[in-house]
Amino acid sequence: MAVVAVVAGCGNDSDDTTPQPTGGNGGTGGTGGAGGANTAGGGFGGGTATPCDDGIACTAGDHIDSTGRCVSDCALPCYANEVFCEGDCGSTCIDLDTAPGYHPARGAYDDPEAPNPYGGETYVISVDGSDTNDGLSIETPWATFNHANQQVQAGDRVYVRGGVYSFPQYSRIGAAGSNPNNYSMGTETAPITWRSYPGEFAILDGTGGTVLTGLLTISYANWNIVQNFEIRDSIGPGLAAQGSSDHHFTNIWTHDNFRSGSGASGIERVRFTYMTSADNFDEDLGGENADGFAVGSGQDNVFEYCLAVQNSDDGIDLWESVNNTVRFSVARDNGLGPEGNGNGFKLGGGTSGGGNLVENCIAYSNRSRGYASNTGTGNLPNTVYNNVAYDSVTGFDAHSLAHVLKNNLEYGATDHHITTEVDDQFNSWNLGTDLSDADFSSLDPTHLYTDFLRLAPDSDAVDAGVDVGLPYHGAAPDLGAFETP
Repeated sequence: MAVVAVVAGCGNDSDDTTPQPTGGNGGTGGTGGAGGANTAGGGFGGGTATPCDDGIACTAGDHIDSTGRCVSDCALPCYANEVFCEGDCGSTCIDLDTAPGYHPARGAYDDPEAPNPYGGETYVISVDGSDTNDGLSIETPWATFNHANQQVQAGDRVYVRGGVYSFPQYSRIGAAGSNPNNYSMGTETAPITWRSYPGEFAILDGTGGTVLTGLLTISYANWNIVQNFEIRDSIGPGLAAQGSSDHHFTNIWTHDNFRSGSGASGIERVRFTYMTSADNFDEDLGGENADGFAVGSGQDNVFEYCLAVQNSDDGIDLWESVNNTVRFSVARDNGLGPEGNGNGFKLGGGTSGGGNLVENCIAYSNRSRGYASNTGTGNLPNTVYNNVAYDSVTGFDAHSLAHVLKNNLEYGATDHHITTEVDDQFNSWNLGTDLSDADFSSLDPTHLYTDFLRLAPDSDAVDAGVDVGLPYHGAAPDLGAFETP
C-alpha cells in the first residue's frame, strides 16, 4: 500500500486504507497514458493543476487559475502515477493503476519543443491556420487534418491547437480504400502521433454534418497514436477506425454522437486507453446502433481504463470480434434507447466472435445485462475474471459454450443466466450465502473512484476466490474487481 497524502483538509501524510482494485499493467507508458508496474494497491494524494471539464466546478481546497484550470491549494502534488481528479470523485489524486474507468484530465503533457523521440518532423494544426502554410510552427500552422494526412510520414507528430474545429463532413487519417499513397502509414518504431497541443484541448464538432461516417476516421493506415481530443455531435460515430491495425487511441472523450462514440470494424491490435464515451444516441433507429465502444470483426484489441456512460445501446460491444481484452473499465446506465440492448459488456455474437478476456471491470445500472456472452454460431468461449455487476436485470449471462467465469461478484441483479456448459466456480452465486448491503463499503455510485462496490473487510466475499493469475492480498483473491488491503 502506497503512502500518500490525505486529501481532506490538505492534511499530513498517512497510509491510505481505501480498498483498491487489483492491479494490472498500469497505463500506456511512452505514448501518453500513465504507465505503471503491477500493483494490488494504490492511494490518493494532494492535487496538482489539471483542466476543468465543462460544467464541473473546482472542489473545496482548489481554485480556478487564469487559464481555467483547477489548481489544488494543497502543498503536495500528486504522486508519479497519479492524476488529479475533480467532479464526482472529489478533490483527490487518483492512482491510475487502480481506478477502473478513470481517464486523465483534459490536456496534453509532452513538450513540442523537445526532440521528437521518433525522429520525424513536428507539425501544427490550428483553427486559424492555412493549408498553404508549411505547418512547421505555431506561426505557420496548417488548418485541416485532411491536408496533414497527405503530408506526414512515419515518425512525424502533429499538434492540434486548442479550439473548436467545425467539421460538417469528416476528417480522415489514412485513405478511403487501399491507400496506395501510404497516407499516415507509421511503423512500430516510428508511429505517427496526433495530439492536442500541451495545455490546450482540441474539440472536433460535427454539428450540421451530412455524411454518416466517423467525424474523425482512421482507415487503411497503421501505427498512429491519437491522443487528447473531444469529439462531439457527429451524425455518425464520433471516432471511427476501419481496416487498419496497431493504433493507440488514448484520452479521447466522445459524446452526443448519432452512432457509437467509438466505432470500428476490421481492426487488429488497436489499444483504447483512458477513453470516455457518453450520451451517444441514434434517434432514427430507436437507439439500437449507438454503443459507447463498438468493434465489429476485430481481433487482438485492448480496452483499458475506459468508461461507457448513458449510451442508447450497449457500453462496450465486441460483435463478431475475437481475442480482445477489456480490463479496468466501467459501463454504466447504458440501454437508454427503446430499441437499445442495454448490456454493459457484450462479448460476441453473429457467426464468429468470442475468445475475449474481461477482468477487473464494473458494470452497473445497465438496462439489461452487466456482462453478456451473446453467443452465436461459431463463437469461442470467453473468459471473465474478477468483475462486478450491480443493479441490472441480469448480472452475468453466459451460455451454450465452455465460457469461464471466476471470482465475479453480482449484487442487486434479478438473476444470472449461466448454463451447464459454463465453468462458473468461485463466484458470488457459489458462496452458499446471500450478500447484503453490509458486505460493501459503499453502494453510492458517486463514490466510483473511492469506495463504491469495494468489499467491507468482514464480507464473506473477501478471500473467497481462486488464483487466476491476478495480484491479490490475503489467503485467496477476493470476489469482484477490487482487493481489500
